[in-house]
Amino acid sequence: MKKNKDNLDLLLEIGTEELPSNDVWTAIEQIEEKIPHLLKAQDIKTGKVYIYSTPRRLVIDIKKAKNATDDQLKKLFLSLINSLKFEKTMRWIPNSQLIFSRPIRWIVALADDRLINIKYAGVKSSKISYGPRFLLSPKIKIKSVDDYLNQLEKHQIIVDHNKRKEMILKQAKALATKVKGRIDDDKDLLDEVTQLVEYPLCVLCEFDKRYLKIPREVAIMVMKKHQRYFPVNDSKGNLLPYFIVVANHLKENTNIIKDGNEKVVSARLNDGEFFYNQDKKHELEYFRPKLKDIVFHENLGSVYEKSERLEKISPLLAKIFDLNKKEEEELKRAAYLSKADLATSLVGEFPALEGEIGKIYAKKDKEKLSVAQAISEHRLPRFSGDKLPATKLGQVLSIADRIDTLTGFFAVNIRPSGSQDPYALRRSASGLAQILAKIDQDINLFNLFKQTNQFLPVTLKDKTVEDLVNFVKERIKADFKEEGIQDDIIKSVINGPMGENIYATNQIINELANLAKKDQFKKFVQAAKRSQNITKNVFLTEDVKKTLLKEKVEKELYQIYLKTKKSFEYFVKKQEFKKAINCYQDLAEPIEKFFDNVLVMDKDKKFQKNRLALLWQISQLSNQLFIASDLIVK
Repeated sequence: MKKNKDNLDLLLEIGTEELPSNDVWTAIEQIEEKIPHLLKAQDIKTGKVYIYSTPRRLVIDIKKAKNATDDQLKKLFLSLINSLKFEKTMRWIPNSQLIFSRPIRWIVALADDRLINIKYAGVKSSKISYGPRFLLSPKIKIKSVDDYLNQLEKHQIIVDHNKRKEMILKQAKALATKVKGRIDDDKDLLDEVTQLVEYPLCVLCEFDKRYLKIPREVAIMVMKKHQRYFPVNDSKGNLLPYFIVVANHLKENTNIIKDGNEKVVSARLNDGEFFYNQDKKHELEYFRPKLKDIVFHENLGSVYEKSERLEKISPLLAKIFDLNKKEEEELKRAAYLSKADLATSLVGEFPALEGEIGKIYAKKDKEKLSVAQAISEHRLPRFSGDKLPATKLGQVLSIADRIDTLTGFFAVNIRPSGSQDPYALRRSASGLAQILAKIDQDINLFNLFKQTNQFLPVTLKDKTVEDLVNFVKERIKADFKEEGIQDDIIKSVINGPMGENIYATNQIINELANLAKKDQFKKFVQAAKRSQNITKNVFLTEDVKKTLLKEKVEKELYQIYLKTKKSFEYFVKKQEFKKAINCYQDLAEPIEKFFDNVLVMDKDKKFQKNRLALLWQISQLSNQLFIASDLIVK
């Protein structure tokens, strides 16, 4: 039955040259976020909206659109294309300011079976899409929206990225099972290869068993990061001499794919084997003097000098982080060796394995396991979402490395500007904050930087330390905001008295964010605000006089305050902030009753002063954790 004009199915396909995998996922996220607003702007109501993608197309399939004129649809489609933003873009039309991740080559824009005429980047919409590269991109006539998915699948294009992902996973697992193996659960790799192909074909390949003798991490790096292959492991997690390629081909090309990829991986593994054999002739310590030839920064010396600074600040950090004598010695040894692998042939060939190769070589040299582990972990986290150091020594060495980097560059007045951050200082600051947030100690950030910069070749002024503390705080704000925590909560804690204690800051923000999801948050905030607001220009250290508490509710509030204060301050001292906040919640209802039933600014000054003294003392509890005036109740 023909659909009426008030119940249209809409389709927009943006055909491009091959998009980077990350850009495809970025575009999907943006479309999901923007399409409801763009539909609302055109006053178009719809049913379900489906978003599909391949490396060569971004597709929006909208069901049951109501009240949509052609003009509205043109505006909708053009505004959607124009709204997509990418980190790196291209201009491909002379004298044009239009940009996109990659050149746009075709556009399909339909309402049921009708063409919606639009033009973008010199490309006019049509009913013609294009097939996969391996079939020489044949033209595909699209009769209607309903016809779209079937037509493309007939031409070996699976437009639904989730379906492609399932196909890849199913094929790869089946192939691994054939050699009594399995593949790792690697979401990032699966996401990446999903957006590298339009019609996935998994192929089982193998390599010479002799390459299993090189460090597992090298083989994994070659397969996953360099070639986007799935390594195959046995049931115990040991690497097998097999890997799985995800190709964009038909099944009859399997042998060609297998032979080509086996040659590529063998060549890369052969390089790894050669460099490993060269390195293992020496102990890790042998490479350390070679760090003198690697420049860290012209004003901060060589990497050798940086490693010396890490060794020198180790005793200071050991004291700050309560390490025992044995741990201090191990930290010092790990700091001494931490950068040595940068001078090895293997890290020269595979820079991403810095730290990991150091660990492998340290274990080969019979260094203590804790030392080897710290060498590996001092590079963590390497990127957003990366794992954190799991051991205390790894945490402290990672902190040392980041402190040296941050204080050093700030001392020579090198700081990130706009999108420019050539020395990855934002990443260093975020990593430092993430590690400190996991260490249950009262560590003041200003003091930490102040106490550990004495070995820099340049002087770090107090004003620069303050700038650095604020820089780290800004990174914490950005990271929490990315997690979806509301700005007012972040601001109220970061700008408060606990703002330089990263562990406390992290705990309090998370607890307030959890409380904000509950009904009692409103009363909690109002109680803190009212007691803080009325006493903000008052400084009363006098004790509350019980004899001047004449109203029942103020007597009750005072008794609850005394009980709460003792528990609250105990939990704050122990850095058990969830319990401290729970304690303060006990005051919310009594404070509300107090303000509803008692005139604080009594004409009799002695009663007025006594009530203000009570409220001032109550306000000093919440003031220890956050600035109540910054909190917003929605």
